Amino acid sequence: ILLSMRRQRADDYHLYEIGAGGDGLVQLTFGPGISDIDPIYLPDGRIIFTSTREPKFCMCNRHIMGNLFAMGGDGSNIEQIGHSTLHEGHPALMPDGRVLYDRWEYVDRNFGDAQGLWSVNPDGTNHAVYYGNNTNSPGAVLDARVIPGTERILCTFSSCHDRPWGAMAIVDRRLGVDGKAAVIRTWPAEAIDLVGVGNYDTFKKVQPKYEDPYPLSDRYFLCSRTTGGGEQTGLWLVDLFGNELLLHQAEPGCFDPMPLAPRLRPPAIPPRIDLAGGEGTFYVADVYVGTGMEQIPRGTVKRLRVVESPEKRYWTRPGWNG
Repeated sequence: ILLSMRRQRADDYHLYEIGAGGDGLVQLTFGPGISDIDPIYLPDGRIIFTSTREPKFCMCNRHIMGNLFAMGGDGSNIEQIGHSTLHEGHPALMPDGRVLYDRWEYVDRNFGDAQGLWSVNPDGTNHAVYYGNNTNSPGAVLDARVIPGTERILCTFSSCHDRPWGAMAIVDRRLGVDGKAAVIRTWPAEAIDLVGVGNYDTFKKVQPKYEDPYPLSDRYFLCSRTTGGGEQTGLWLVDLFGNELLLHQAEPGCFDPMPLAPRLRPPAIPPRIDLAGGEGTFYVADVYVGTGMEQIPRGTVKRLRVVESPEKRYWTRPGWNG
């Protein structure tokens, strides 16, 4: 089992591996002033995780952001596979071997609804929008996993200024990469009416709060959910038939349920990056496909403008007040 842990308050988060029986704890990553979190295994035995090894600050505040990194199963050969200007987190394997993750950025968008879902190959090629990149509400789409045997995902609809919880949702991106059209179902049920309504913090009003969804099948899902005792969360089994069963609770809360069981290994996508090279390629398959582009007649686009959003490398004393 992979985990991230700080041993004490003065420590930073590092990655560890431990046997399923609780034995054989081995530390995999090291370094003072570095936080390594959210590790997952890749089909070829390597590990992808989020790290602050390329430190940068949140553009609208003062906290450190992280990017996606990959390394060998023993912690060797660490390489950066994500270079966005803010944060990349909560990676999850897709059935075709790609990695689904949530991404926070401010390129060509309003400041608040800045956290959507993206996908990437394990070598860092083909970062691409998956869902929610220009959806005003929810302000954050997080913790997505593909539902087994389907082309749908289970995820959390959250807010910009809140903990990473809110509504739990099923999304089918074949119906749209933004907005309500792609949303099949939410928990609680009435939360679906908040999609596209209000702003980046509309989902703060959702009760109860759901987070850390894990699909067991196309009908049954694990999640962390509030129990009714303030912010305390327990582990729940939720299904498509209207049942929600509390499995376990303990103070101050329980999070990240996942089954300890065999599952089908996705294909390993071979690397296609030449680390010795200094050039890369950006491509647009069809410039007329994208948010708002349905209003642009084909044949009228003559040029592409490339916009660079520089990283925030320096700490600013006052917090941004909104």
